[in-house]
Amino acid sequence: MAISRILLVLAAALGVFERPAPAQAAGDVPWSDQIVAAARLNLRTLDAAATGRLIADAASVDAGDIAPTANKIDEFVAELRALGCTDVYLAIHTSDMLRGVATVLIQTDDPDSVRQRIEPLWKSIYGQTELDSNVDSGWLILGPATTVKTWTSATDSGATNGSQRWRELIRGDDEDSQLAIALPNDMRQTLAAMWPQQPLKSLPSKLSPAQWVQIVKSARVALSLPPQNDTVIQIETADADAATTVADELTHLRSSLDWIDDRWSVSTDGPSAIIQTSPDALIEQLAAAVGNLNQRSMRLRTMNNLKQIGLAMHNHHAAFEAFPDAAIRGAAGGELLSWRVKLLPFLEQQALYKAIRRDAAWDAEVNRQVTQTVVPNFGTPDHNGQMTNIRIPVIPGSMYADPAASKSFRSITDGTSNTIALAVAPADQAVPWTRPGLWKLDADRLVESFFGDRDTVPVLMFDGAAIVLDRAKVDAETLQGMLTIAGGEVVQW
Repeated sequence: MAISRILLVLAAALGVFERPAPAQAAGDVPWSDQIVAAARLNLRTLDAAATGRLIADAASVDAGDIAPTANKIDEFVAELRALGCTDVYLAIHTSDMLRGVATVLIQTDDPDSVRQRIEPLWKSIYGQTELDSNVDSGWLILGPATTVKTWTSATDSGATNGSQRWRELIRGDDEDSQLAIALPNDMRQTLAAMWPQQPLKSLPSKLSPAQWVQIVKSARVALSLPPQNDTVIQIETADADAATTVADELTHLRSSLDWIDDRWSVSTDGPSAIIQTSPDALIEQLAAAVGNLNQRSMRLRTMNNLKQIGLAMHNHHAAFEAFPDAAIRGAAGGELLSWRVKLLPFLEQQALYKAIRRDAAWDAEVNRQVTQTVVPNFGTPDHNGQMTNIRIPVIPGSMYADPAASKSFRSITDGTSNTIALAVAPADQAVPWTRPGLWKLDADRLVESFFGDRDTVPVLMFDGAAIVLDRAKVDAETLQGMLTIAGGEVVQW
């Protein structure tokens, strides 16, 4: 479903206008002057199946997953061609920008039939957004109801022609598909005043966000789909000096970001900075960037999960004057269920807690359905929460080394902010979330068994703080001090 959605959006969002759109105006501020993005897709040359194979190869996706959707797109395009449509145009107006909803324009002699074909696709992408359409001088205009009505009102009013903004985005290049983004000047000035005036530490750029939005006037991507193989990104700036500055920054970014390689060439042409690459390189590297963002998002979610578990442990301590035992035990003393089960009422999972037979083992038939339930609080980038690698690490002297010992704040004489409560274990150490058992580390190979093949490990401290330990900065002595509760070590990390 995710791939289908990506292809549908791709089919509806590549390119810029290469010919004038219908003339319209809206009083003192022309409606078209508030367009922030425009796109063009050439239906005459589009080969979705070939494009799908390119995406599969570049993004390391199974071509078999993409092929059915690509074939449906080719069938859809063939139907539009049969109705005499040669191009699909889109525009995003400032009023629709936050929703990311586009207005579709198609020149046609049979608008009713074209609308019948376009409307289901539009709704599949944009959901319940109210849809409307109008026909103006042979153009079918289909999009958000308020936007289409504004367009119609501007056209009917006979006000001053407002198509200049569109013509600024229209380029007569030969590339089949293009995308142009150009914020209106007043919006750029507003953003420049609002955005940080200093470079961000999280980005390898010497320019601040305010400087970027001031000197960049527009960005345009010209993408030749198969069988051609060329992509040009043109960034228009205020002048030639600004273009040189942007080109230098892009070159620096290329060398600083690991998902961009030397298949990107950077040059200048007057007031424009130009990046040239190929569609497969663009898709491959954007997929890597998205993957990095997803990994970062999952890491942040993991840190939040650790904090929520830490709060639950503190609330358990407040209720019972102790942290949860390592396991829920049966009448004969055997371990039945994990410590995680005891935390469910403090993680807003009361219904799940009530559903568990706490006098039966985790893998008993009566608990099988509960064990197979995904608990998002226990999720990590490696596992979704039905299996989890959020575990209690154990070495001699740690909180859970002695099952009979008190498990309270009073036991932690080394300080709660210096002592590890939980950690994200290597992926191969994951267990079903209801299964009892601790993560026993090899004290003779402490760093190796704790980090595995990883450079960093998220951990929860007993004070409730979630932090990330860096292997390069933690030796065995430091790690041992952080895992024990009363060793008397002075820990610096």
